[in-house]
Amino acid sequence: MNRKIKALIVLLSCLVVFYAVVGGMVGKETTAEGAYKQLQVFSEVLLRIRNDYVEEPNLKQVSEGALRGVLESLDPYSSYLTPQEVAQMNGVAMKERGDIGVQISKRFGYINVVTAYE
Repeated sequence: MNRKIKALIVLLSCLVVFYAVVGGMVGKETTAEGAYKQLQVFSEVLLRIRNDYVEEPNLKQVSEGALRGVLESLDPYSSYLTPQEVAQMNGVAMKERGDIGVQISKRFGYINVVTAYE
């Protein structure tokens, strides 16, 4: 190969690397910024519901439903409990009870058996 072709290949390679580095830095969005953008979307949706919904919405119920959806979409082991549900679970936990030897989870409102113990 002659020198002009080698120089052209090196120049094009440098341009590709430069484009990739600059594009990665400019297009990079931090996780926190992405989370705040999603919160802004959620806030706008709540504002639209409050202002434009035909009937008066129960915003507490809407917010609890959103929290349930967020936590249940993480994994099969996560779910949102209201303060009343936490108090009920703590009351049951304090009482003597027998275990049946399974681990359960709640997914999409249904109870699933995750694993059984010997």
